This record gives sequence, structure tokens and C-alpha cells, in this order.
Amino acid sequence: MHILYPLATSYLSLRTSWDEQLLNWATSVKAIYDEAVAWVEQGPDPHASPRMQKLVRVAQQHAFEQRLWQVCAPYVNTSTPMQTRGHAR
Repeated sequence: MHILYPLATSYLSLRTSWDEQLLNWATSVKAIYDEAVAWVEQGPDPHASPRMQKLVRVAQQHAFEQRLWQVCAPYVNTSTPMQTRGHAR
């Protein structure tokens, strides 16, 4: 057995864990995005007043933002692949 084998297998195991977490996170974000796009295409009740339509749109926007925050909050200010602050782009 090579001297670096334990380190390499540990790294690969950690990387696989991060890859799975990143895939799950991205899938969740994409699902919220797809739902938001579908909602916008349908829109609020066209028979409602313009003011009511705006209120419904704003409320729905906040609901999608809250759902997105719930998915993203655990990764804020972390060094996970989901965090891009401070990384080269």
C-alpha cells in the first residue's frame, strides 16, 4: 500500500460527499426556480384588480425568496462548494 493511499481515499470520500451535497443543493435551487418560472407564466388572477395582482406577485416573490433562503442559508459563510464569496470567478 502506498503511503498516500489513506489520505487519497479520505479526500475522495470527502469529495464524493461534497459532490452529492452540491448536487442535492443545485437540484433544490433549480426546482424552486422552475416553480417560480411556472408561476410567472401563469401569473395572478387576470380578473383581479391591478393593485391586487401586484400584491399577489410581491407575496409570491417573497414566498419563493424564503424557500430559496431555507435551501441556501446553511451554506452562507462556509467554505462549501455552494459558497462563492472570496473565490476566483
